[in-house]
Amino acid sequence: MPLRACPRCRALYDTALPDCPECGQSIRPKLARERGGWFDRIAARGFTAVRLLIVLNVVLYGVSLLLTGKIGRGGGGIAGFGQISGLVVWSLGGLTHEGVVEDGEWWRLVCPVFLHFSLLHIIFNCYVIGWAGQLTETAYGSAKFLVFFILAGVAGSVTSLLYHGSGFWIGAGASGAGFGILALSAVHGLRTKDEVLRSFFVRWLILGLVLGFVVGADNAAHVGGLMAGGLLGLFSAGAARTRLSWRKVVLFDLAAILALALVGASFAAMLLWRGRLSG
Repeated sequence: MPLRACPRCRALYDTALPDCPECGQSIRPKLARERGGWFDRIAARGFTAVRLLIVLNVVLYGVSLLLTGKIGRGGGGIAGFGQISGLVVWSLGGLTHEGVVEDGEWWRLVCPVFLHFSLLHIIFNCYVIGWAGQLTETAYGSAKFLVFFILAGVAGSVTSLLYHGSGFWIGAGASGAGFGILALSAVHGLRTKDEVLRSFFVRWLILGLVLGFVVGADNAAHVGGLMAGGLLGLFSAGAARTRLSWRKVVLFDLAAILALALVGASFAAMLLWRGRLSG
């Protein structure tokens, strides 16, 4: 069923209903068009946070694919179609224990959220971002969604780093952030007493973890992102785009700008590191 977030309390409701089932607010066009923060206004014109994240992931996958072809170390055959070289992932900021802990390359906690190892890897993660992310962005507002996505992704990197410990391994993928968004949606369903929504996302979380064990994915990152998303959902009521909480709207707009600045700074630091490495 199509869902929409109430402009006042941000509860999700069936678009066929005349009033919000949680706060009783009549869904009038005037209220539905209420101006939100900067990111919400941009999203209202079609450039949502979900689209921004998918574009970033696809562009970086394309760069990774080109570099893999250049060094001739990609996978072969059907199973390896679109596979990215581990060397390329490492050179673009893939997560490694040596890099973060021993060399202080902090940006390796952020860059991996936007890097992937194969075509199937990025397709699955972008599907989760596009499907679950759209619902979550609508419910929480674009600024909060961006902040929560990046925080969940970094939490996944930290958990993976702690779990795998020393030794040479490379981590990458948006799945930690994706699990954070799924957990956030499940908690939102719990807080708004939407049993269908809560049960639906809980089943997806369980399925994702089981699938992670089957295919040998980094479930440590998944659990880290899941825990971060769940905690953010518990401590963040409803969200953003309402005249009743304008200060919070501005606060999360600024937080989203800082989160995007962190991503930009991380890739800038990676490029500087690559320059020193090649020089």
